[in-house]
Amino acid sequence: MSVISPITSVLKQSPISCLISLFTDHSDNDLVAAMDQDRFGTGSVNSPLCGKQVEITNTDNGKTVIVTIEDDCPTCDNSNSIDLSIAAFNTIADPEAGIVPIKWKYLS
Repeated sequence: MSVISPITSVLKQSPISCLISLFTDHSDNDLVAAMDQDRFGTGSVNSPLCGKQVEITNTDNGKTVIVTIEDDCPTCDNSNSIDLSIAAFNTIADPEAGIVPIKWKYLS
C-alpha cells in the first residue's frame, strides 16, 4: 500500500540503528534512508525494517528512487515520513525543495 507523506533530504542520525550500517561507511552517493521511529520500532539493530528496500515516488514529478532502510528517524513528522540520503533525495527532487510529497511501498 502506498502512502503520501513528506520527505526530507537529511540523513544524519547517530548512532546508526541497523547492524548492517555499523560496518558500512555511507557516502552522500548511497541510496539509503531512515524510517520514522514509530514505524521503525525501538531504534535497535533488531528492527524488522533494517535492510528492507523501499520504492519512493515524488508525486509532484513522478520521479522514483529505490532506497535501503538503514536507520530510524526520531525527528520525522509522522509514521509515514522517510528521511533520505542526499543522493536519494536528489534523484527525485531539487535539493532546494527540502520536503516533497511522496508515495512509497516496500519492495522486500
